[in-house]
Amino acid sequence: MRLKGYSSNIKGCLQRFQERKGYFTGDDKTLRFFHGNGTNTDLENVILKIAALNNHVVTQNNLELTIARHIISINPDPRLTNGDTSVVNELVPVDIRQEFQCYSFATRYCSWHFPNLYPVYDELIEQTVSEYFKLSKGTVPDHDQFLEYSTFSQLIDEFIKDLHIDLDYLELDKFNWLYADQFFK
Repeated sequence: MRLKGYSSNIKGCLQRFQERKGYFTGDDKTLRFFHGNGTNTDLENVILKIAALNNHVVTQNNLELTIARHIISINPDPRLTNGDTSVVNELVPVDIRQEFQCYSFATRYCSWHFPNLYPVYDELIEQTVSEYFKLSKGTVPDHDQFLEYSTFSQLIDEFIKDLHIDLDYLELDKFNWLYADQFFK
């Protein structure tokens, strides 16, 4: 597929997405919960935010309490507010990071606090952006570039800018989840 076809598929999907946005009431409620409980100082609120994300790696391995205590201990609020991307990799304790893949959870946790500052990583967005770069630039970013959060953020910003996508990072995540299979037709 050529870039022109890819770009027009994205535009068509964006139009359908804008028509469906009113149906995401669960996301709206989760976002209001995160904003209403924005600080990360109360253990119960942090656990509730972790549970709201329903990350299978975290929940299946019963990591909520350990991660919540760690989040409180690093006092991420000033850094989250300032868009400090280094906080993403520090949200999960090192021993858990090494045993479990929690990078996606950490990006999501930050993004739900500030959807305009923190892009969400998952394998699907990596596939989408990689395909875009292959078609538009002739090269594919290395997997490690997606796992280095500041580089990943730059890749996402370039993708958004080049394709004139007017969504915040949480909306981009939802959009990609709903329509990625149609981008490449």
